[in-house]
Amino acid sequence: MKKITMASISFLCAAAIMLPDHSIGTAAARTNSGTHVIINNQDLAPQDVLIKNNQIFISFTEAKALDNLTFQWIHAAKQVTAKGKDTRLLLTINKTTALKNGKAVKLNTAPFIYDGKTMIPL
Repeated sequence: MKKITMASISFLCAAAIMLPDHSIGTAAARTNSGTHVIINNQDLAPQDVLIKNNQIFISFTEAKALDNLTFQWIHAAKQVTAKGKDTRLLLTINKTTALKNGKAVKLNTAPFIYDGKTMIPL
């Protein structure tokens, strides 16, 4: 029984060493040519779409493709606001809490700045 346990542990350790390193998954990566984001029938340019931690982000400037919304960048606070008819959304760079109509909501992933662009999660 002890030999089987030791063999199993050895096998698992060897398998773990041979598995690919997924630490790069935490890094931001431009989408490949097979990934497309379409907002209101507008195909976003690949340089304005980013995948980080399995979350799709678009550049703040490309979010303007969303109709009936106005956007504002607040440099001093590193915040982005999006205002619609009945909704106001406030996102802060590197924070996973946003404000929707003044109420805190939890985001899966925080907005961030990449290559000088503000990237916001979809």
